[in-house]
Amino acid sequence: KKKKKKKGIKRESILVSITRDEMALHKLHYFPVRSRGETLRMMLEYTKIPYANHFVTFGEWMEDKDGVRTKRYPLGPGASKATLPVLEMPDGSMTPDSHAIAKWIAETAAQKFDESDPRAHLKGESPERSEMLFGIADADPAAFGGSGVQQLGMVDPILNFFPREESEPMVGPFLSTLPRVMRWFAAELKKAGGTYFGGKYPSYADFFLLHIFTNINTLDGGATLNERIGTPSKENDPMPSNDDISALRAWYATMSSIPEVAKYMKERPQTGSGIGMADGTGVGMPNSIIVSTDTPSDLDVVKSAIGAG
Repeated sequence: KKKKKKKGIKRESILVSITRDEMALHKLHYFPVRSRGETLRMMLEYTKIPYANHFVTFGEWMEDKDGVRTKRYPLGPGASKATLPVLEMPDGSMTPDSHAIAKWIAETAAQKFDESDPRAHLKGESPERSEMLFGIADADPAAFGGSGVQQLGMVDPILNFFPREESEPMVGPFLSTLPRVMRWFAAELKKAGGTYFGGKYPSYADFFLLHIFTNINTLDGGATLNERIGTPSKENDPMPSNDDISALRAWYATMSSIPEVAKYMKERPQTGSGIGMADGTGVGMPNSIIVSTDTPSDLDVVKSAIGAG
């Protein structure tokens, strides 16, 4: 006898194994781009907190008919207007701000898992370091001595948001300072005293940095992490040892191979799959680099920047 197929929720925009009715899930509201939502989705997958995605298109967000956007979503810290991401709880309450959501996931996991489980330690051995590293791409100046926005966080809009005619001129300046920034992360990982920036186990900051490093690798094909990081600096800044650089590469490989993370990255919309849509298909804004090519590292501006040092 043929087994009857169980009815289930369509997988279009839900990238987890559903264990309860969809209406009882936490719901993550964010744009269909590889940006702040990626960290949170990887953490939700890792901690097995059931959730659904609500992908908000930019057209829907900007139209804001009758002030629906402002009425629906709360203000983030220090914001004068509603912002995303927002995590909607099963009771309908909403938590804005990626940092606050990441901390909530870490705290929820600490209660959910036994002390012996790595997932119970997402706050990190040094909560201060976790907080600093999670916010480093928004800091100006950042702990590495430059602009966190321009020298690290800019990878998200370069890939996802701006049309190519605007983003391509930004690629060279962004990649030019990246080796020095990555060398700083190699030294910082050593200071953490473990395999992860969180210490012995991954912290929520590790998941944020994994997202940033993955976007960087998508843009430059891994050239900076695998090769350019070892190029002597023109500014004569401190050079980490080869072992420290190898440890940073090993950290990236280890984080990427966490089963829940690897599965998520494999199943999410890939580069060149089309404009990010409300149904969860595609990723990126119209004519952005991530939409217009499946191999951003093949772009002439990227090759030129990498070749320039």
